[in-house]
Amino acid sequence: MRSRTPYEPRSVAVVYIANQSQQKKFIGGGVLRMIPVVAGLLILLVSAVGAQEAGQVETAVQAWAVAYNSHDPARVVARYHREAAFWGTTSPTLRTEPADVAEYFSGLARRPNAHVEFGEKNVRIVGDVAIVTGFYTFTDVVESEQIVRPARFSFVLERSGDDWLLVQHHSSRMPD
Repeated sequence: MRSRTPYEPRSVAVVYIANQSQQKKFIGGGVLRMIPVVAGLLILLVSAVGAQEAGQVETAVQAWAVAYNSHDPARVVARYHREAAFWGTTSPTLRTEPADVAEYFSGLARRPNAHVEFGEKNVRIVGDVAIVTGFYTFTDVVESEQIVRPARFSFVLERSGDDWLLVQHHSSRMPD
């Protein structure tokens, strides 16, 4: 039988059980009962991390809307990765350069009533990439007339430090 020094910690790694019946009792009664507890804690940890990431993605999506609603094209462009691809709702052109994205949003500064609001969204996160699909509604006032344009969108965001930036954005009018 192995003797312990007074400074040796008591842990599963260093516990020596002298006979078979004590080993079975220890393993069957202690360690095996801990497996569901440890598994439950791991599930809670993974769920908490997933919820935190989903919250960060939601914050990034809302930051895009806040930027759009600010009517500042530079704030909108800042929500896109430098290598993003953007297919705008009213654009016949795929935009893959920051200057092209900026050009698409340049008219916002002259449209003080332009506004976007998100509706239903679905968020999926795979590693450092998030896919968000759903619909949003653009509103504006043109020559005293309220314009409402529902559209659907797909955002693909990539984690960039503590933020999530758009690497792909497709928007199209909602079918009638």
